Amino acid sequence: MPDSADVSAPATSNAGRARIPGSGLPELMKCLWTHNPFYLISVALVLHSVRLWHHDSIEAFNPWPLMSIIGGYLLLVAVTGFLLIKLGRVWDDARSIFLVILLLFVELSLIFDGILLRDVSNGTLLLVTGWSAAVVVSECLLLGLRMRLPWTYRGPYHLLLALMFLYPVFVMSGSGGSEAVVWRIFYFSPCVAVALLGLLPAVRRGRAELVQNGTPWNWPWYPWTLFGFLTVCLSLRAWALTLSFDPVTNQGLDDAMRMQGMFGSYFLIPVVLSLGVLLLEASLVERRQILNVLGLIAPAVCLVLAIPFEGGSLPYLEFRNQFADRFGSPFWLSLNFCWAFYTYALIRGVKESIAGVLGAALAIMVFGRIWPSPAYLLGFPAIPLLVSAAIAMIRGAIRNDSRIFLAGLLGVTLAARDMSPEFWSPLLREAIAWNLASTGILLTGLLFHDRAAKYWQRAGSMLLAVNCALAAIIPAIFELRLPNAAPLTYCVLATFLAVAYASVTRLRECRISAVVCLVISAARAMLEFAELLKKNFHWDGALYFVVGIGTFAVAVAISTLKSTSSPIASPTAEENGQTMM
Repeated sequence: MPDSADVSAPATSNAGRARIPGSGLPELMKCLWTHNPFYLISVALVLHSVRLWHHDSIEAFNPWPLMSIIGGYLLLVAVTGFLLIKLGRVWDDARSIFLVILLLFVELSLIFDGILLRDVSNGTLLLVTGWSAAVVVSECLLLGLRMRLPWTYRGPYHLLLALMFLYPVFVMSGSGGSEAVVWRIFYFSPCVAVALLGLLPAVRRGRAELVQNGTPWNWPWYPWTLFGFLTVCLSLRAWALTLSFDPVTNQGLDDAMRMQGMFGSYFLIPVVLSLGVLLLEASLVERRQILNVLGLIAPAVCLVLAIPFEGGSLPYLEFRNQFADRFGSPFWLSLNFCWAFYTYALIRGVKESIAGVLGAALAIMVFGRIWPSPAYLLGFPAIPLLVSAAIAMIRGAIRNDSRIFLAGLLGVTLAARDMSPEFWSPLLREAIAWNLASTGILLTGLLFHDRAAKYWQRAGSMLLAVNCALAAIIPAIFELRLPNAAPLTYCVLATFLAVAYASVTRLRECRISAVVCLVISAARAMLEFAELLKKNFHWDGALYFVVGIGTFAVAVAISTLKSTSSPIASPTAEENGQTMM
């Protein structure tokens, strides 16, 4: 009995296990079984055959049979996906089928660009038909499979589909000649960015409304994979628009055959920024640091996309020059977008964005002078820095964060320096900015009580001593035309401020700075007095006399300090008796 029990137990256990199809196949066969890439291979072959047929019959081309072939294949794929899920519950293969359907949507929007160029009315009818087919197929799959997609997602999805199919009609239907056409081509990417920003309400609601979505895919894989793939397709559509509709009257045949159009990587900057906004909002809702990092990286990606490169095609160079004449350099304009993005992030409470806000604003001020543009000539390039610094100061005051407040205060100082009157000398402008910054550090150390406040107090007091020394030395070195009493007045004021600051903070470093300021002020006063004696009495030894008086004053001060710091011993009885004798 024990033997039979031991034998029968494993058999029962093995019999109860579900057999996994394909489990005995080699690794390659297992991979093909699991991922089933043949749907993608099929659509690639079909689309390639369609392209060849379209190319071979371009002289006398009736587009409606081609529409029927692509539409029929699209219907076949959609029905197959529906049956696989409805009857077989094969969701893994359905994922590939849904991607195939999106690729077919892109193909439907691209294949008839040539028809639209030659016959606007017929091309418009074809694109509207393709868009209608895309809408019907999408809604039938969503409703038939009971896949939950709220209108906060569904509305932007259909808007993106409409842009993919119908925007070429807008490109060709407008007036204004070839120059207006190229600008309408460029505006496609900003339109896509606006449509993507329509997902903000969905992002702010988070994953709660899609916990039960009718699919085995968890958030964010559903539905964000759909929008990610659709965004890539629309970016390719932006590139294809420049090849299909850009008037290439100034482009040679060789360039046209190499598909070198007006497209530049900076075309995609609005799309990347909109994705950054969505990632940033998702990080605030889901509290995931990786999303925060990806969102804050988006502006840096935009700067890389905006870097100009030489050696492009003639249409690319011509449009880039037109863009620079109208809006300024793409790089400088991208800096403005980065500043706006980081300012938005700061307002939304992302504290890591403060460095990006001030850095972008400072770069705008610098590069605005290197690359002048119409936008720059309308006002001061320091205005973004001034606005960002003011926001940072308010943010730092609300959060009791001296670092953010001081960064904003220094930004205000830089902006004020850049906006100072032109008739000021460069040295005066730098001196005023330096003193404003030093004063700002002193005030920040007093106004705040966080961990960094003590560092600002020490740094500010040391800067007072440095400023006092500079005021005593620089006028003589640079032979500045200043009132005779100006350096001494500055040193005396700095000394009084240093002494008062040391008495309030009671820090050792602040007291040392006060003593240094006192010594420098005394030395400057002695020098001024010696010059006065020499000028009025023609006394060549006046300087030695003043230094001697000053040395005597120092000796008296040391003796006074000794007398006040050492205890006075009272005489003992024996000492009193000896004294009396």
